[in-house]
Amino acid sequence: MRVHMLLLLAILFAFSTAAAWGYPTLSGASGLVSLPTAEVSPTGTLDLALDYQQVSPADLWFLRANAGLAENLELSGGYTRVSDDDTISIWNLGLKYQIAKESEKRVSLAVGGSLGKLDNTESIDLASAFLVLSKSLSTGGTSARPFAVKGHAGLLWLSAKDSVVDEALLEPFLGVEFIGEKGASLGLEYRLKDSDLDADPVFSAVLRYPLAKMPSPLWLQVGTTNAGFAGLGGPDQDLFIGLAYRLTTGQAASEEAGGRTQPWGY
Repeated sequence: MRVHMLLLLAILFAFSTAAAWGYPTLSGASGLVSLPTAEVSPTGTLDLALDYQQVSPADLWFLRANAGLAENLELSGGYTRVSDDDTISIWNLGLKYQIAKESEKRVSLAVGGSLGKLDNTESIDLASAFLVLSKSLSTGGTSARPFAVKGHAGLLWLSAKDSVVDEALLEPFLGVEFIGEKGASLGLEYRLKDSDLDADPVFSAVLRYPLAKMPSPLWLQVGTTNAGFAGLGGPDQDLFIGLAYRLTTGQAASEEAGGRTQPWGY
């Protein structure tokens, strides 16, 4: 399976047609699959994303929006619908602030968090907070086909609370992205298991491919994760597929059209 993923990645790099950018996680914050990175969405951009995952016997739909509110600050929101014999709804609203930018401080550093609720027969209050560092690890290839590798490391706190349940986890996580200059990317993430809330450690892999050019790109992503349900590590790895579209306004649109965005999409 790893060989097939590497071959597919090489094909995607060869046919990419647009610059990469931070993609909404399944909960909304820009990042990998379920875990954030230290990048934030540029001011004046709005990313909309929809993904589908089947976790037998349930169908999961993930709807997210992510906006660059101001320099170094993004607002995100997510809604997850779990359809089975019963319907479960999960929503959250979050903020991320970039404390340091790699172009100025050699590393990017961000903090953030979210508040939400899981609604079924009863309501469970959800909360999260994170600190994450991102850094370019290498660049290579040729001038015609360059590529980059970015590494991410952080600490995640998650809480679930109702009249009966009052559980929280605090675990470190790691991520890596292999990014082609024209946009296609492979992302991997791993978070340690919490003995009370997780069935297994969180692991995700995702391939992303641009379907339309800047300044308003359309993206396809296909991957696998066991963290589709509220970001907790489940017992099974399941495939997901989705699309994302970026709307740009004002200065953000002119900068992207003029090629003045940072390399590798941030």
